[in-house]
Amino acid sequence: MASNLFKSQILLTISAVSIPFALMLPLTANAQDMAAPVEVDEVTTELISETVAVFGELVSTQSGPIHVSISAPVKSVHVNVGDRVEKDALIATLDPTVLELQKATVEARIEMSTWATSRRKTELELAQQQEDRFRQLRHSAATTEAQHEDSLLRLKIAEQALGESRAAAQQIERELDISTHNLSLTEITAPYSGFVVDRNIEIGQYVRVGERVVTLIGDHNLEVEAYIPYRYIEALSVGDTIKAEFDNGTIFDIHLRAFIPEEHVSTRTRAVRFEFDQDKIADQLAVSQNVIVHIPISDQEEVVTVHKDAVVTLPDGHIVYVVMEGVVNPRPIRVGRAAGNRYEVVDGLQNGEIVVTRGNERLRPQQAVSIVNWDNGESRLRAAMIRARGEADESNSASWFALSHSFFLSDNSCAMPVNVDDEAFVNTVTNNFDRIMHFALETNAPTQNFFNGYFYGCVFTDGGCSQVSNIDDNPYGIPARRKILEQ
Repeated sequence: MASNLFKSQILLTISAVSIPFALMLPLTANAQDMAAPVEVDEVTTELISETVAVFGELVSTQSGPIHVSISAPVKSVHVNVGDRVEKDALIATLDPTVLELQKATVEARIEMSTWATSRRKTELELAQQQEDRFRQLRHSAATTEAQHEDSLLRLKIAEQALGESRAAAQQIERELDISTHNLSLTEITAPYSGFVVDRNIEIGQYVRVGERVVTLIGDHNLEVEAYIPYRYIEALSVGDTIKAEFDNGTIFDIHLRAFIPEEHVSTRTRAVRFEFDQDKIADQLAVSQNVIVHIPISDQEEVVTVHKDAVVTLPDGHIVYVVMEGVVNPRPIRVGRAAGNRYEVVDGLQNGEIVVTRGNERLRPQQAVSIVNWDNGESRLRAAMIRARGEADESNSASWFALSHSFFLSDNSCAMPVNVDDEAFVNTVTNNFDRIMHFALETNAPTQNFFNGYFYGCVFTDGGCSQVSNIDDNPYGIPARRKILEQ
């Protein structure tokens, strides 16, 4: 009986201890399971102007048919419609048999010409020798003046014959050059990189000079062509940079290259050509692809902007869901002009606030969210910092700048970036952010030194930095920890 009573007391004691202990366990896993996954974006300030959308398209500065330059049968074709080819890539090969025989014939004529020239040189030497002999004997009774004159004429004839032979040899050499060039034309190559959009030959087909082989559209030298009403063209100049947009929402900069001095009578618009950096666009581009060009029609001014996807339209206005400390709350806003994929915020948001851009359709006030397009640590740090910035007044702007610099940039002296994947670091900052911020301001400690000292173990001396093995050796580390523990 006593034994059973003792066992009951032990069970009650264990239960009494277990229940509070269970309540103390972290709810992180459950909270994360309940949190709605969302994508977010930061409210920023931008220089914008009122714009009007004009439709344009991508055009290639290099496109057209590739023609045959020599008549011959087609031996092989190396491309099909839709293939992409690099510059100088082999497109087709013509049968070189006849051209090779023609070249061999010319080479044989060159050899004959070489022998003929050699013979003419010998005849010239003989004529020169006879003229020398007659010149030496011209005053003797052995020769006459007529014989000497004949020898001079024979010498001139020999010189002319040698010159004629050399000219004929040069002519045959040029014929060899032509034969070699024609032979090289049997390999038809791409004059520029691009896509094959049409193929006009087949193996065995006899093609003549000028016939089309394939049609090629270059994809490296694309431009945007837009037809713009004349009243908007007056505000544009060559070299202006404006925004353009693809149908999928990709926004990029284009630079005005040229105005085409021709107006369409029916639409009263003029063609304008824009250049852009293709390497900065990951999309698969295509000639004639639709482009929306945002033509500015007012002067630029700096305004607060929010991503269009963050704005939820209601019958009585617009709202956005603002993220703070891991939860969201709806907030009414007034939007103004459009600027690419962003709206001007007339009222309701401040620069730096975080708003939901994806997953905001079913959110509720005070609902927990999980940010999927930011690292978890980074999003938590940002949320804490945004809260602190809202609490800091203008007199602490320098401390705020140093604080944000310490978090998100490599320190200029230490070059030690924040590791947002360090869970312990993130927990320490987010759980004690208000205390740390207030302590840094109260003690007038150099805020950036304070944070580097507390978290990194860096000691600043005359603008330099050296690492210490024990973080508590830092002059800012010990008081910071003591202050936090006391609160």
